[in-house]
Amino acid sequence: MYGLFTKYYMISFCIWTIFNSLFHTIVTHFLFWYMEDLVSANNDHSQRAWIKTLQGLAQGIQCFGGEIPFFFWSGWIIRKMGYGNCMALVLGAMALRLYLYTVIWNPIWIIAIELLNGVSYALGFSVKMSYAKMLAPPDTLNTIIGFIGLFDCIGESIGSLLGGYLFDTYGGVWSFRFFAVMS
Repeated sequence: MYGLFTKYYMISFCIWTIFNSLFHTIVTHFLFWYMEDLVSANNDHSQRAWIKTLQGLAQGIQCFGGEIPFFFWSGWIIRKMGYGNCMALVLGAMALRLYLYTVIWNPIWIIAIELLNGVSYALGFSVKMSYAKMLAPPDTLNTIIGFIGLFDCIGESIGSLLGGYLFDTYGGVWSFRFFAVMS
């Protein structure tokens, strides 16, 4: 088992897992805060009445418009593109998603952007699990998936701490741009 974690492909996979979780954490923890900041920046009090509804719609689009179709299609996509290309596609979609948040001026546009959640989250999760299954030696799949969960938690912790600091210090636009470039 130790020998597996010294292989370059496993180390790069673990680093990819950390960054994938970090970027996903930025979206899940700070998107609604950013949506409310957009409404406040526009000084449009009529939008404040429906911002919570818009946040719920964004969550619904993430799940039903993005995740469900891509969880369904992920096996086919992974077979056609391969693991490495899918990992690159996931980070590219996340970079695009984070950048698009920074160029909108009305939070209603977030509904369209959230369709990218299928590529940036659902495909990424599927790649993680199927690649872990492929790498795992016999009788060690549960241990490998446990380690992937550990690296997910490391990415979530870093994303929460770094994202909170950047959002508080520099605001949503510059924070999302920073993470888009990082992705």
